[in-house]
Amino acid sequence: MRNGGSIKTEAGAVILEVDSSGNASVNVDVEFDASEGINDSNGNELLGFGVTASAVNYAKVSNSATGNPVVIAAEGDDNSASISVVGKAGGAATAAGGAAAVIGGAGNTSGAGGASAVTGGAGGATGNGGAAGLLGGAGGSTSGDGGAVAITGGTPVEGAGGAVSISGAAGVGTNQNGGSVAIVAGASTGTGTPGSITLTAGDGTSLAGAGGITLTAGAALNGTDGDGGIVNIVGGVADGTGDGGSVVLSGGDSENGSTGTVGGSGGISLTAGVPGTATTGTAGAGGSIDLNGAFGGNASGVGGTGGAGSSINLTAGNGGDDTDGTAGTGGAGGVIALNSGTGGLGNTEGVAGMVLTNGMDVFAIGAPAAKTSSTTLTAAEVIARHITANEGSGGTANYQFPTGANLAAALPATFGVGNAFIFYVTNISTVAAEDVTLTTNTNITLVGNMTVASNAVATDQSAGQFLVRMTAANTFSVTRVG
Repeated sequence: MRNGGSIKTEAGAVILEVDSSGNASVNVDVEFDASEGINDSNGNELLGFGVTASAVNYAKVSNSATGNPVVIAAEGDDNSASISVVGKAGGAATAAGGAAAVIGGAGNTSGAGGASAVTGGAGGATGNGGAAGLLGGAGGSTSGDGGAVAITGGTPVEGAGGAVSISGAAGVGTNQNGGSVAIVAGASTGTGTPGSITLTAGDGTSLAGAGGITLTAGAALNGTDGDGGIVNIVGGVADGTGDGGSVVLSGGDSENGSTGTVGGSGGISLTAGVPGTATTGTAGAGGSIDLNGAFGGNASGVGGTGGAGSSINLTAGNGGDDTDGTAGTGGAGGVIALNSGTGGLGNTEGVAGMVLTNGMDVFAIGAPAAKTSSTTLTAAEVIARHITANEGSGGTANYQFPTGANLAAALPATFGVGNAFIFYVTNISTVAAEDVTLTTNTNITLVGNMTVASNAVATDQSAGQFLVRMTAANTFSVTRVG
C-alpha cells in the first residue's frame, strides 16, 4: 500500500489508511505488549512500551504551531499525575536544543500545581547516585554565548510567590556528611570578566518593606556538644602580583527626597551569638567578634623585607554639607563608640569588661589655641583640647570656661552623662608673675587647683591636665588631674 489504500473492518470502518505519498493514518487504538514497540527502517528498536495492568494515566505527545513548544504531558483519570524521564543504570536524562523546560502540571480547580523534579538516578548497591544537572545550552561554534540557567519560583494569580529552595540532602547512617550546596560563577578566558554571583531579595511595595537575605550556618543537634556551623565570606585568592579580593559589606542607600526628612541609609550590624542559659552550673559565654588584620608576609631570602601587617580602620561617616550655604546647618559627623560590657547582676555582681589597647596610642589633635590675655574660652577651643598661655603684660590672666549649655551644644549628640575628655593648658611665659587661672561659668563646677604657673622656674607646674565630665544635661565638672 505504498501508493495508497486502506484496511477496513467488516463494517467498513477504516483501520489503517495510506495516502499516495506513503503517509499512514491509524484510526484506532493500537495495543502493545510489554516487550513490543516500534522499530526504525533498519529494524532497530525505536520506541518501546511498558505495560501496567491497572494503568489509569498515560503520556500524551502534542505537536505545535510555529513558535510554540512540543509538549509531552501526563494525562489520565487522576486529578494530578507526574511524569518522569529516567536514564538507564545511572545514565543521564537530558533535554537539549532551544530552551529546555521541566513544567509541573496545572492544578485542577482548587488543586495545587504539580511539582517539577530533576532527579539523578539511584546508585546500584554501593554505587553513587547519579548527578542531576541544569545546563544552559552551548554557544554557537564561532562566537555565540552559552545559554543561561534560571530557577524561578512560580508567579501567583493572587497570593505569595513560589519559593526557590536549593538544599543539600542530609547524610544517612553513622558519621555521614550532609550534602553540600555550591553556587559557582563561571571562569573567564583571556581578558574577559569572570561571572558574578548576585543574591537579591525581593523588592518591597508602598505597604511593605523589601525582603532580606539571611545566611545561616547549620545548627548543632540537640543533646550533643557540637559547635554551630560557621558562615565564611572570603575574598578571592590573588594570582601573581595581584591583590587578594576584598569583602565589602554595604548597607543599602536611602531614596532621595525634596522636602521633609529623608530616610537614613542602611547600617551594618555585627552581632555575636546569644549564649545558652543554665539551670545550674555555668551558662555559656557570649560569642566574640574579632576584627583581625592579616600578618605581613615572610621574606625567606637574604636581604628580603617582610610585608607590613594589614591595618584595621574604623571610620565614622562625615556629616552632610549644607550646600545652599545660607541658613542651613551641616550634619553632625558620625561617632565611633567602643563600649565594654557591664557585669551581670547577681548576689555578687560580675566584673565589668574593659577596652584594652596594646601598642602605641596615637590620636589626632590640632594646633593649640594661643592666648595672650584674659578671655572667655570658646567651646570649640576647649573641645580642641590644647591651649597655650603667654600673657605678656607682666601680670596674671583669667581664662573663663564657656557655659555648660554652649559646651554641650558643641559636643556630639551621643556625648552623654558620665562621658568625659581631657584638655591641656601649657603656660609658655617665662615671667614669674604671668600665671593663668581657669574660672567658672554657668553650670561649670571646678575641682582642684585651677592655676597654671608660668614657666619662669623649671620646678614650676607650668602645664595642667583637666578632666571635663558631663554630670547632667548641659552641666559639667572640670577636675585638675595633672
